[in-house]
Amino acid sequence: LMLGIFHLLMRSFRLKLEKARSQLREAAVTDALTGLHNRKYVLARLDEAVAEAKRSGAAFSCAIIDADDFKRINDELGHQMGDAALVSLAAVMKETLRPYDVVGRYGGEEFLILFPSSPLGAALAACERLRLAVESGLEARTPGLGRRLTISAGLASLGGGVDSTLTILERADSALYRAKAAGKNRCETERR
Repeated sequence: LMLGIFHLLMRSFRLKLEKARSQLREAAVTDALTGLHNRKYVLARLDEAVAEAKRSGAAFSCAIIDADDFKRINDELGHQMGDAALVSLAAVMKETLRPYDVVGRYGGEEFLILFPSSPLGAALAACERLRLAVESGLEARTPGLGRRLTISAGLASLGGGVDSTLTILERADSALYRAKAAGKNRCETERR
């Protein structure tokens, strides 16, 4: 009888330990505020996606997304409202993007989206759908925001001299700067 109780207790302990390990693994790759993947995770997946696309010849694109004029929200409405806007933005991304697209918080109010098996045109269409969804619906999802929040996106794809993670990120970042310079609330693709 005592041996049976001991085995039950050990089994219960192992189950609790495995659950705790699983929660720690999830926390290690998740952004605590938005619930999206964190920077470390999304960059690791980017490395894998670039390597796989180069190996297989499959199309691959990525985008850097930035919330336009986000500093004003924090400065004028406070960081709690800024956090609420980021949480709403993350929810719109989860709802709008395809289940197999990978989205993560890249830093501050920037996000990185990976579009596996997607040429630049398909990724641009997905970013445009996301941009429109944010423009039309984020304010209503964030009580107290009182202003429209928009995003800008810079996109790049594998090929045309893009042979590394660093190169594709640089091209996406350059396209994002062009989107900002052209008036924000827009999507721009890399120039080759």
